[in-house]
Amino acid sequence: AIHKRIIYPQVTLTQESRMQTQSNQWRSLIQAEPTLSTALFGWLSNPRSLTQHLNQQFPTVHYQLVQSHLGPIDSEENSLSSFQPASDNAWTRQVLFSLDNHPLVFSKAVIPMNTSQPFGSSLNHFGARPLGELLFAENTDKRQHIEIAVIDHACPYFALAERYIVESLDRLVVRRSVCFYQTLPILIIDMFLPTLITFINERS
Repeated sequence: AIHKRIIYPQVTLTQESRMQTQSNQWRSLIQAEPTLSTALFGWLSNPRSLTQHLNQQFPTVHYQLVQSHLGPIDSEENSLSSFQPASDNAWTRQVLFSLDNHPLVFSKAVIPMNTSQPFGSSLNHFGARPLGELLFAENTDKRQHIEIAVIDHACPYFALAERYIVESLDRLVVRRSVCFYQTLPILIIDMFLPTLITFINERS
């Protein structure tokens, strides 16, 4: 289902001035760490459930499933050596995490068809709940191959987030990683939005 665009107050990324990486260039944690504040790096490098982390910091955080559909996997995502889906088609889920009408994180999960089969009916009936509740039910470190980038309008992920969240931003901090369900891969893209960036830096 397509939802109306949600307009939020503008928040600049001035507090993330230490992020000196080149726009739209994916970097490993080792490469990205020197360019990030210690607090932000802690969030981005955390291998556990982002849903649980947000709930700990914001007990009233709200989740909205903005889109869920079956279709071809993006060519760049399909070619990732850390992902390597066994199918060219996938379920894609897009979830917005927000607090008091302020967006915190916009997440996209790419679930290849062969990965979605073990979920059975649980995936179809999961509704607006974050996928992390199912992936990290055992509270284990299932997130691997973490990469970080600062993206701008040239990156397709930017338009994806901007479509639902804000009228305009200069850039976004994005993490992509691969999680596993019964050894099968799921690609997760988490877009850390300005309100959350500000909170992280102010609490450091």
